Amino acid sequence: MASDPFIERSFRGHRDHITSVSFNPAFKQVASAGNDGYVMLWNFKENMRAFKFVGHKGAATHVQYSPTGQLLASASKDRTVRLWVPSARGESTELKGHSAGVQCVSFSADSRLLLTASEDKSAKVWSLVDRRFRGSFTGHLHFVNTAHFSNDARFAVTASEDKTVRLWDVAERANVHVFSGHTAGVRAAKFSPDGTCVASAAADGAIKVVDVRSRTLVQHYPGHMELRGGVALANVATDVDFHPTGNYLVSSGLDGTTKIWDIREGRLLYSLHSHTNGVTACAFNAGGDLLATGGDDNLVVVWDASCMVESDPNPNAAREPRKKAAAQKPKPAPRPRPASREALPAPPQPPAPEAQAAPTEAYAMPPAPPQAPMAELPETLTATLDQIVDQLNLISATLQTFDERITRVEDRVAGVMLR
Repeated sequence: MASDPFIERSFRGHRDHITSVSFNPAFKQVASAGNDGYVMLWNFKENMRAFKFVGHKGAATHVQYSPTGQLLASASKDRTVRLWVPSARGESTELKGHSAGVQCVSFSADSRLLLTASEDKSAKVWSLVDRRFRGSFTGHLHFVNTAHFSNDARFAVTASEDKTVRLWDVAERANVHVFSGHTAGVRAAKFSPDGTCVASAAADGAIKVVDVRSRTLVQHYPGHMELRGGVALANVATDVDFHPTGNYLVSSGLDGTTKIWDIREGRLLYSLHSHTNGVTACAFNAGGDLLATGGDDNLVVVWDASCMVESDPNPNAAREPRKKAAAQKPKPAPRPRPASREALPAPPQPPAPEAQAAPTEAYAMPPAPPQAPMAELPETLTATLDQIVDQLNLISATLQTFDERITRVEDRVAGVMLR
């Protein structure tokens, strides 16, 4: 690759940990939801302040822009979904229908449908044309943590604390298949851009990729594991997202890392560190050159990931992930055929092996660039650099104090306006 991902911007303003991040597809703006109940819109221009949307009466659990960028949907523990106009005024309408907290919101590619997932063990489909409820997906035995459409909106995927991922026929409201294999609640599941695969992240720390045509496991990553005393302990994998090319996968975890996987080669590409605590959310932008993460440290971080676009000679050609082999390095998989418009076919092929041990080099950290030893620097230069760092820390603390004061004033103003 031409270069490595690097931090472009970071945003602080939430008072509790971040639960979700989403890029505006129209321009450089990222939205975040937080346990403080706020939805924040962060603008990349230096002279533009963030927008804070107030309306939810409980934690805001998820946020997503519509594909056009004209609407922003948010879910909340207060059992509601809000549809916001992403402007300074923050006008919104409310959708009610779930009997417990709402965990996820997802638009169809044509922005005509909205899919919601809830702790009431169901997912619901809404028409955005008339803001009406259209139907439910029921069958999970525990909280439904996530729900997303395929790009053609013919199918939907849901994931639950019951440790399963379910595939649904949207028109028939029918359960097509149940994917099991995770040993703990599944926190996130999404379709690949071409709709042939689904990636899932679970509290067992694992990342799995399944083929929805053959309905078999094709890749398994021990994504977010921590070694303690030589023993591998699972850390919760909190979120997952496909790169727009379909060639890469990003996952986040409570181990404090964001990991980018090359699913063509079946290996870890980057392990990114930017949060002081667990990473709770991750998402690519529509162009694939930016990556946003949110964490338990109340921080939103935006990474420049343009190297992942520049390195691909044909970024629009999504390739099928290669299957893992038990004893040898996997061979490249053939390019997938377009999905049929009929029912999902199940080609006659043996199921992929479950949870095979991956090659060691597949999960190695990228080598760090060589650094000059501090002993080679003149003492006067070292002292000057230390003073600069101290001054920058003081400025950062002062700015944070100002931001907290401004936030308190905004909250008071919002309270007066609500009266």
